[in-house]
Amino acid sequence: MTTFSFDELLNLNNLRKIAARTVETYPNAWKVVHETLQNAKDAIRRSKQSGTISILLDLANQSVTVSDTGLGFPRDNGLLGFGGTDKDGDPDWGLGGRQGVGLKAVILSTKLFTIDAIHEGQKWSLRIENADRFIGGEDPAFTITENGATDEPSGTKVRYSFREPLVSDFLTEVLNQQLPLVTENLANNTRDQITIGLEAYFRSYTYAGDVNALLGIGSPVPIEISLEILAASEATGTLPEKLVRELQSGKITCKFKCEHWDIRGAIDRTRPGRPRPTVLSQAMPPGGTIGRFNENFVYANTFTTEEQYIQLLENPNLRRPIDPSKYQNLFDQLRGLYIAIGSGPVLNKYLIGSPRQFIAADGTPTAHVLPGPTRGGDATYVSNNIHFVANVAAQLNYGKQTISNTRLVGLVSDYFSEVVRATLRNVAISFVGSQNSSSTGDDIDDSSEMEKDVIQRPTLAGGLLNFKRIPRDENALIAVFFELIGREDLTGYHFYSMSQRSKYDGRASLKLSNMTELPAPSNDNDLRNVEFKLDIGDLIDDFENDIKSPSEIQLVVVWDDTIKTDITDYQILSIDYTDDSERRVYGVEKVLHCKRQNRMIQMLVLQEFVQNLAAGQYNDQH
Repeated sequence: MTTFSFDELLNLNNLRKIAARTVETYPNAWKVVHETLQNAKDAIRRSKQSGTISILLDLANQSVTVSDTGLGFPRDNGLLGFGGTDKDGDPDWGLGGRQGVGLKAVILSTKLFTIDAIHEGQKWSLRIENADRFIGGEDPAFTITENGATDEPSGTKVRYSFREPLVSDFLTEVLNQQLPLVTENLANNTRDQITIGLEAYFRSYTYAGDVNALLGIGSPVPIEISLEILAASEATGTLPEKLVRELQSGKITCKFKCEHWDIRGAIDRTRPGRPRPTVLSQAMPPGGTIGRFNENFVYANTFTTEEQYIQLLENPNLRRPIDPSKYQNLFDQLRGLYIAIGSGPVLNKYLIGSPRQFIAADGTPTAHVLPGPTRGGDATYVSNNIHFVANVAAQLNYGKQTISNTRLVGLVSDYFSEVVRATLRNVAISFVGSQNSSSTGDDIDDSSEMEKDVIQRPTLAGGLLNFKRIPRDENALIAVFFELIGREDLTGYHFYSMSQRSKYDGRASLKLSNMTELPAPSNDNDLRNVEFKLDIGDLIDDFENDIKSPSEIQLVVVWDDTIKTDITDYQILSIDYTDDSERRVYGVEKVLHCKRQNRMIQMLVLQEFVQNLAAGQYNDQH
């Protein structure tokens, strides 16, 4: 038996200050299980053989035991010091920890830490007591025991306990987050809720969520993880009531593979008798036009080649085509993408939480959240309909949550914004329709919801029209517009087409104020494109997302012409001060100025028109 002082082992200046900074840097979840799980996973990966990891969370003793069938922790004192690692020169980029710090953050948080390992036929043990008091000035007791040669298979068992109820706190935080998200589609009872919630957490946020395994890259070896929670006596710390009740019936166990959570696998686990979405996984067509489906469909796929990355940027309808070459540096460092798209409720149900857009570093989920598009209505799709994981060639920083290459992070963010604009937005539309409309109460499915506030809405034009309430969606706006035409309050409009399928809502012949009569079109080219929008901001969104073009619209009929203060490329002007002042469509008082295209679009603000009509302003003209 050999005994060392902790200072002699670590042999660093200002050791206690370094230790304090290390412990502060790592969140509790990393100290409780993330770091030792990573070491266990790396040990199996380095063995080049499939293996198992067992995790035991003991709530009575606030202890954690992590066992693996990997290479075995080497008998090397240097590995236990700060910066001590034997992975930094390993060519296998799929390995996790290379900083030599994470395990030390665990040790310095524990009142008791032990290792029992078999490495290259040699069996040995380590015991450290009161390491959590080292920062305060107390030297822990540190003991290594040599147990000699053995024929037993290699592997490592790490066991550690905390003075504070960190294990209970960890489970409470995880289950309070996860339990409300696990629905009856997957869970048959409370115990199922707990086990599925825990599995989804580990496979989404920890080293068990290996994105490389999901993408099928980097030669990952199959790893099965078993998780066990027990409270042989009364648990310490505060726990969710559901967990406490289930533990009274016995320990909780679950098994799962070391692979990032995949919505396709989750859908396969739908309980019999429950609705099961259909998963589509065809190659991404140009522009993301995969067809028209309802909310019972989900698109899910992996992308691992440069050709596929470029296809996500291709859309022949974009006014400003995207040049893939500007992302060549990203493509050289991009190991793969995982994308799932569908309706928000379906994604939430099977992702066990809201869709996320984030970066993984060599297979490990990071804290880098992608901001997505900053213009237009795509933000709704980003948050509700698109789950996007970009796996890049990078190592995690000190603290194991971020990467240091800020340029790479920026490239991923820009690329994500572009692929949403080019293709992914249209895939989302295939399932849930366009979310750029402003409809509120008139077009939702439940008729009781649709009708409940109709009478309470403000009266339109003092009750002058047959349409009695202020419009709250685009269809209502169109109805008011055509009633005004039928009453001849609006003149000089002949419509030849109205369609929800076409790029623009209507095709019409329009009489301008400098014309003596309304022109009769001889062919389709003589017709003008008319667009209807409840809110002018929705049309601006369409322009910014390359859905519609200012140069192709001759008239926009809008209810509300208010532009948000942060929009600078568009403005509302009086038509009196433009070149169209002597050639305006009847009722038009304003234009939408699209600055970048130097385009003026005549705009009939219907809200103002009916207010003036009710006040008698137009009566003398008819």
